[in-house]
Amino acid sequence: LVSSQGRLREAVGLDQRWQSSPVAKVIGSGINEFVRGVEGLGAKASDAAEFEMVVDGASRMMERVKERQLAGMRKGIPLLATIASSAPFVGLFGTVFGIITAFQSMGDPSKGSGGIATVAAGIAEALIATAVGLGVAIVSVWFYNYFIAKIDDVTIDLDETAGEVLDSMTREGRSFAAAPPMAPQGGMPPMGRGPITSPYPGGGPQRY
Repeated sequence: LVSSQGRLREAVGLDQRWQSSPVAKVIGSGINEFVRGVEGLGAKASDAAEFEMVVDGASRMMERVKERQLAGMRKGIPLLATIASSAPFVGLFGTVFGIITAFQSMGDPSKGSGGIATVAAGIAEALIATAVGLGVAIVSVWFYNYFIAKIDDVTIDLDETAGEVLDSMTREGRSFAAAPPMAPQGGMPPMGRGPITSPYPGGGPQRY
């Protein structure tokens, strides 16, 4: 419907079939705004300046809806980025704290001879925090990159489809401008289009 000439009106309301599609919501809002604007113009639809204002309004509407859709898709992305960047430091903090505890145990005579076995057990337990932190960070980075790539793909689809819709609106405006003006009621030719007979005596054919 978007690529066909003069069929944009048939696309009104079709976005309701795909409630979860950002592309459908964006172009649906633009088409609805365009149709309302053209219907509001009435006989002025053939005016290029007026029609351009309608297309510009539809473009702004699609841009606003696009930003809202992208903002909704970005929810949670900053949280993933924060987890990915801070998880290794949390794990390192746990490791350092565990090593401190191990050395304190080694230096306390009441807790044994303080040999390497005492230190090794404490350090091994402390390194668990580092392993967990790195695992959480790696998984978070994977999901972050995946969702960022998906958002980029949707953004490209939104831009391309919105541009195609605007091109179709422009073509429809050109068809309005190229259409011949309608003759006034009563079959009179439009002004400036040809001679009509003057009703005054001796008038003869004149151009109005």
